[in-house]
Amino acid sequence: MNSLVRTQLSLPLNQKQAASQVALWQNISLAEIYRRAMEKYLKDQRQKKADRNAVANRLAGSLANSKTWKNVNASAWQRKLRREKGI
Repeated sequence: MNSLVRTQLSLPLNQKQAASQVALWQNISLAEIYRRAMEKYLKDQRQKKADRNAVANRLAGSLANSKTWKNVNASAWQRKLRREKGI
């Protein structure tokens, strides 16, 4: 386990009360409640990032595999389009 670092945070009263009640029900410290909540939040964020990367990777290959773009050099097409638009 990583070494623990003491920190301080401010919560709205209703969140503090709810966390205290959960800690009481589960017979664990408030600090453990906050650690678990943070770990779940970080896990969810990692999953969201992985999901976004998976979608981006699927989309990145979709143009090359499209029937419409078969035998078309997308880079050359883009350069031509930019020249026409003066970009």
